[in-house]
Amino acid sequence: MRAQVFGALLLASNSCATSRQGADERRAEARDREPPRASETADPILPLPHSRTLDAGRVALGASLFQSPLLSGDASVSCASCHHEQQGWADRAAHTQVAARPATALNVPTLANLQYYFYFSWNGAYDDLAAHADSLLENPDIMGTTWSAVAARLAHAPGWQERFAAGFSTGLRPENIRAALVEYEASLSMPDSPFDRWLQGDGSAISVAAERGYRLFESRGCVSCHQGMLLGGNLFQRLGVMRDYDPAAMAKALHAEPAPAVESRAELGRFTLTGREEDRHVFRVPSLRNVALTAPYLHDGSVATLADVVDIMAEYQLGELLGPDENQSIVQFLDTLSGRSQGAP
Repeated sequence: MRAQVFGALLLASNSCATSRQGADERRAEARDREPPRASETADPILPLPHSRTLDAGRVALGASLFQSPLLSGDASVSCASCHHEQQGWADRAAHTQVAARPATALNVPTLANLQYYFYFSWNGAYDDLAAHADSLLENPDIMGTTWSAVAARLAHAPGWQERFAAGFSTGLRPENIRAALVEYEASLSMPDSPFDRWLQGDGSAISVAAERGYRLFESRGCVSCHQGMLLGGNLFQRLGVMRDYDPAAMAKALHAEPAPAVESRAELGRFTLTGREEDRHVFRVPSLRNVALTAPYLHDGSVATLADVVDIMAEYQLGELLGPDENQSIVQFLDTLSGRSQGAP
């Protein structure tokens, strides 16, 4: 089967220095774990593998760190405050606000399947998971601390010294805290979705309507951006290919709260990194894995339902107006992309 390529997407919903060598090594490891790309196979979408090349002990230690408020400067929030397993490792709020912190500028992205990503954050500012963790930990509006400060707090809390001694030859050190947390985040894979099983030959894994939705997803051109193992996550695209992105008009069409009169800088996409006008409203194309779990959608969390975001992306990205039956079928296909959380061992 062949996907017709038209062009567009379904946009869903930290003190240690990271060396370039480390970033290159992690990307190489991710490529080693990734099956052949869509262009090398008969199908534009690939099943998510079960295999993981991770250290089980460090994953378990990282899981405890992920849940611990000792990772925040005021010891009041944890990584789990914004990333919830039952919600596909994302958050239900359009802009998350916790413990005396301002609301997030953008919708909190999912952490699911991070080990297979090549870019992190909505604007793709990081190409290394450890550097991304640095930015979040040091951000005063998120964790507001440093790895050295975290190490000092953990050293005075019961049990942590022993656990790090068991997992690292150098024990409880700032770089080992980060390494354990990154190892855990890399473990948050969610394979074995109904659609994965269908791709692997189980014809009964998805409904006839969902299969029809997949065919529409292909023929309408959604796969030009949402392909491969993650159904996205591997390129950047402008929001508003066929129609200029207008938050106010979109909010009115959805009968939602009016958009702010002035866009925040974060909402400008890769423009904030490059300063190039052509990068205004260009974002990392999100993975559609587990998309039924990660509402609300888009970088600003402005779209509440899958049905609405499917119509919006068809219009803004493809210049297409879908019929109600087409929309429903595509939504049923997207519902089959939810995998099973593996969690810590």
